[in-house]
Amino acid sequence: MKKNNISAILTCYNREPFIEKAILSIINQKKISEIIVVDDGSTDNTVEIIRGMDSDLIKLFISEKNLGAQTARNRGISEAKGEWIAFCDSDDEWLPDKLERQIMELEKVDFNPMTVVHGNTIVRKGINKRIWKIPETHGVNVMPLMLKRPAPFFQAMLVSKIALEKIGMLDENVPAYQEWETAIRLSEICSFVHISAPLFIYNIHDGDMISKNDKNSIEGYHYIIKKHRDKIIKICGINTWYLHNFKLFILCEQKNISVPQEVMSVVVKRKYLYYAASFLGKLKKRQKLLRWLENIVRLLCR
Repeated sequence: MKKNNISAILTCYNREPFIEKAILSIINQKKISEIIVVDDGSTDNTVEIIRGMDSDLIKLFISEKNLGAQTARNRGISEAKGEWIAFCDSDDEWLPDKLERQIMELEKVDFNPMTVVHGNTIVRKGINKRIWKIPETHGVNVMPLMLKRPAPFFQAMLVSKIALEKIGMLDENVPAYQEWETAIRLSEICSFVHISAPLFIYNIHDGDMISKNDKNSIEGYHYIIKKHRDKIIKICGINTWYLHNFKLFILCEQKNISVPQEVMSVVVKRKYLYYAASFLGKLKKRQKLLRWLENIVRLLCR
């Protein structure tokens, strides 16, 4: 790997309060060749703040209208000169040793371009912080894991430009869980290295955040399981397909959002799933109950 051969991709839309901290967290990395910032049609002072930052690393590209985060990321990937791509959201921050840790892992595999290095995160809301450890996603064949549940984070990924080009770049139609959909396709051709330490700060704050609302989440989850339905059933089995639809049904019930007809038809075919999902959808402690019920559903689905 050549010295300083990593391109950071940061997309933004009306991020005036947060954009400077996000970019500074990238500038402060020891190994970075460029910061590709793609403004997705901001109407506030985001662009003016970026232009006012004193760094030769920053390369700003501006879209005249809002086209969405995935389109902006693809623009950034296309413009990037580096062999390796790292993503940062415009309201989050990389930790100071993020790239150092990831490069150390790449050295162990001789910078094999069919490698994705990622890790955990620190979740920050106001003065409160906690470490978010995603399920371990590590090894030569992680596709079965990827088809079962979302992971990893875009902000934690370091992936080669070649690998992204091989999978046809990012899907611009997926409304949420975009890193999950990308990781599924990357897992077909790449090994994954999971660093157990946090690599970035995931900020939770008031205001609109890209792909972080209930309707988008449900639409994104449904889009992904529908797109990868055949792979899910072939590699993980029909039970995993039922469980995805079961989870989606519960989420819709909890958020008072219409259940997609395709999801309804799958769940209704298994009546016990329908009654269980209808019941759990009205409860608040979803995560603990889901983990408990998933084990029962697996047995019933046999």
